[in-house]
Amino acid sequence: MLQKRFETFPEAFVKNLISPKAKKSIPQERQQAQEPSGMNKADAAFFSPFWNEIIKSLREEDYINNREMSLLSIPSNCGSLKIVQWPLFLLYSKIFLAINLALDCKDTQDDLWNRISRDEYMVYAVQECYYSVERILHSVVNDEGRLWVQRLFREINNNIYERSLAVTISYTNL
Repeated sequence: MLQKRFETFPEAFVKNLISPKAKKSIPQERQQAQEPSGMNKADAAFFSPFWNEIIKSLREEDYINNREMSLLSIPSNCGSLKIVQWPLFLLYSKIFLAINLALDCKDTQDDLWNRISRDEYMVYAVQECYYSVERILHSVVNDEGRLWVQRLFREINNNIYERSLAVTISYTNL
């Protein structure tokens, strides 16, 4: 049940437990920064420290071990990553399932995305992986490499927008 309802926690937390004065301190652009799914990154940023304190106290009381603590903890959501980051227990193995779907899928890109979209946490895992890879590549390369990474991701984004990514990849692998 925790996994099924978890994505509603940040919004409910901010709505019911954060004072109106504290809500006003959020810059207006952050209040409106929402994912396509409607998830507000600012709500997640407010919620994550409180959730992580609960998880930390569970660990201190020895109800959970270190591995479980790392799976249950939420990233801060204060960084420049474009999406809300979720704890690993929600996304655990979802990226591998998405890869298997892509490898087994003989359908179009739309059909593949529809199959992935049936599981909202699989969508989050795919998006987080995509944006994380982009950020990692930007951080490890020099100026010329950054230009290459920007061109690469611009091309990938254009192919995704044109619904031709799967076709483009198939042709380049031949």
